Amino acid sequence: MLRLMSGDGNSLDVLREYDVLLVPLLNWESSASGTFLTELPNEVLDMLNAIYDEVLDTKHPIRVVFVTSCSIGPNYTEGVTSLVPSASPLLGLLRVARMEVPQVALLCVDSDTYDATELASQVVNELEKATPVTGMKKASPIEKAMAFYSTNREVAYRGGRRYLQKLDLSARMPIYIGRACPVLTQTLAAGPILITGGTGGLGLIAAQALAESGAKLLILASRSGAESLPNNKKLQDLRDQGVGIVVEKCDLSDEEQVFDLLGNIRSTYGSIRAIIHASGVQDNKPILYQDDDSMDCVFGPKAFGAWLLHVHTLEDHLEAFVLFSSVASLFGFPGQANYAAASSYLDELALWRAAQGLAAVSVQWPAIAFKGEPPKNKDGMQTSLSVDAAKQVMKQLMCGTEAITPVQAVLPEASLTPTSPTVASLLQPLTALGKKTQSQ
Repeated sequence: MLRLMSGDGNSLDVLREYDVLLVPLLNWESSASGTFLTELPNEVLDMLNAIYDEVLDTKHPIRVVFVTSCSIGPNYTEGVTSLVPSASPLLGLLRVARMEVPQVALLCVDSDTYDATELASQVVNELEKATPVTGMKKASPIEKAMAFYSTNREVAYRGGRRYLQKLDLSARMPIYIGRACPVLTQTLAAGPILITGGTGGLGLIAAQALAESGAKLLILASRSGAESLPNNKKLQDLRDQGVGIVVEKCDLSDEEQVFDLLGNIRSTYGSIRAIIHASGVQDNKPILYQDDDSMDCVFGPKAFGAWLLHVHTLEDHLEAFVLFSSVASLFGFPGQANYAAASSYLDELALWRAAQGLAAVSVQWPAIAFKGEPPKNKDGMQTSLSVDAAKQVMKQLMCGTEAITPVQAVLPEASLTPTSPTVASLLQPLTALGKKTQSQ
């Protein structure tokens, strides 16, 4: 349990006396229950909401430093064999929290050292980078505001070296509609390919893209199954193209149902060739109103479902294991703390699988314009992705031959405009490349 109390065991009144709260998560261990993925996010959520209540009441801003061990950053998966690090959902949660309650600055320091002196020096180094020269007590209101704003970041230390997360161009670039792609490999095309959430918007887009790339047998799983699809024209169009379409009912948050689904596919159609995990539900609400139920509701089919698919397909020798994440885990999105946290888990699951030599890629999707053209912002830049562009992304992911990193972000034009120092840091390689191109 995470507890907020002063040295004498009393409560949150102590926050009024300090500018920094340190939260060590170095040895967090989850239980073996079905809710193990949400135990830490729920604890952190409860703690943050307690802090928010106090800060909003006293108007005394505070910086909160989370200290984790080999949960994010380069080579964090070395030596990890049994579970994705428990702190993996933390990034998405914190990125949303920063947007919704700016009075509380959130810093995450991930380190590979257990030496207390070295760890303390790393934390102090990060705080000093965001502290005015005159110190917080003598700083002007503007200087204090900038200090809090610039504290918001995630940083990793490996062997004493400091790392910040950055975005760079994917090897599968450029994405444009109509770009010629190779077809699926012969074994992958033969199937079966399982698409969870396969009757939903992105699931159907994935099915269409795979069919156009040569897929012959697609198993579409959803919580409602075929009951809600009596006359689905998109599925009928795929069948008319000669693609075998099977719709199965499965609650991805139920391990027994997942186990039965996979067993039935193998016994009926043979070894599973690929999995596209597009299942997910949203329960959007401000972080101050998020609770265990809203977190568990979203994590069940999305994050826990992904873990169950991983566990129960280890003997299938999958050619592809594609997880549908969200850019909410990358940039944050108001009202989606639970969804961003679950998406962060998918990103880390992909990294963790890849480190063990298993097929894996997590795709951070933006909003999709399922009807019509994507809307544009005041600068004329698209704020979402068209259906045709989303299909092209799937084709290049599934059929491309260039080596790619396990986490891929799909960003419309408008996403390339920095909205905060944290986002500016993430986008720095891309914006620098854009400036270089414009100058040539």
